[in-house]
Amino acid sequence: LGAWVTNTNTWDTHLDMRMQSADKAAHAHHKAMSQVLLPIHTRKLPLTTVAQPIVTYAAQVWARPTKDMQRKLNSWQAGLAARAFHCPANTSHMCLQQEIGLVPLHITCELLAMRYWHHLSTTPTDRLLSKIHTAWSGKYHPWAKSVNAMLAKYQVTNTEALALSTAQFKIHLSAKVVDYLRTYWQQPTRKHGPVHERYVSDFGVGETRSARTRVRSYLRELTNQPTLAYCRAAELCMHMRLECLPLRAFHSHLRTNETTVARQTRELCPCCQAHSETPAHFLLECPAYSSLRSPAHIAAAIAQAQATPSPWRSLLADHPATIAHYIHDAWSIRRAALTGRGAYGGNPMALAPVPGPG
Repeated sequence: LGAWVTNTNTWDTHLDMRMQSADKAAHAHHKAMSQVLLPIHTRKLPLTTVAQPIVTYAAQVWARPTKDMQRKLNSWQAGLAARAFHCPANTSHMCLQQEIGLVPLHITCELLAMRYWHHLSTTPTDRLLSKIHTAWSGKYHPWAKSVNAMLAKYQVTNTEALALSTAQFKIHLSAKVVDYLRTYWQQPTRKHGPVHERYVSDFGVGETRSARTRVRSYLRELTNQPTLAYCRAAELCMHMRLECLPLRAFHSHLRTNETTVARQTRELCPCCQAHSETPAHFLLECPAYSSLRSPAHIAAAIAQAQATPSPWRSLLADHPATIAHYIHDAWSIRRAALTGRGAYGGNPMALAPVPGPG
């Protein structure tokens, strides 16, 4: 049936084989996933409808995934998403999941297992499948123990679940998963803790209304029009929120044997060469982009900057459409300054070389 069973009672071999097949499927759809001319929610479809189902094949009968398997599943999913949306490999997985509307893959596997448990438990007793399930569903059976742990994790009671139909249980379980996701996303992993804490503090937990999270509504509106200006702007805006837009002073640290003067020079804005290229400078202050900022908008931006300690974050959250267009046009000017090949030439994510003494 396509499932790899070993005499060690583990699913590691099966998972490795499924991931190899899913990688091939994702590679075949890479152009669609990474095409900036397509809306973000459309670019996500090959991942969620083609690649992921290959990995989650037979997830209904897995024993509860170990921590290593969970880490492998989530890393695989986040790696594909990061490559598709042109994010660096060290982008916070939890923030990326909220931005593009992805349920962590290990939660998807647990969701499938609980739905299958409900199907087996509500099957008529005269069916052979029901008799086998009854015979092998003792409280000490590994699969039964795993499912009971999942039900307790998502706060689903057996009595309440068995009283629901298949369609009703699916809706009920979706609501439980949404509640769990809100808690899960507010507890950052140790590796990406600071970035994720800032993200949740400034932008909140991603909008959810079903078992699958949805892309932010304004990103959907921006990218519904198949033009480079709209779609590329939405992606750049997302990179700014994820703190992976390669601004020079975004995550600047003192390098080995680097002097303070050399660091300040390395952090200079490539357009004005006068100030450190911080997010606030890129959005609000750089004179190279002054023509892109209307008087009304810059007045609102200044007022916002005076009212909050993190003006660029509040600005991104409160004025998404305006800022997305501004980031797209400003990034084109910045790219032209770096490459010397015009506003739409060269590598859009390239960093400028460190200017010499002259």
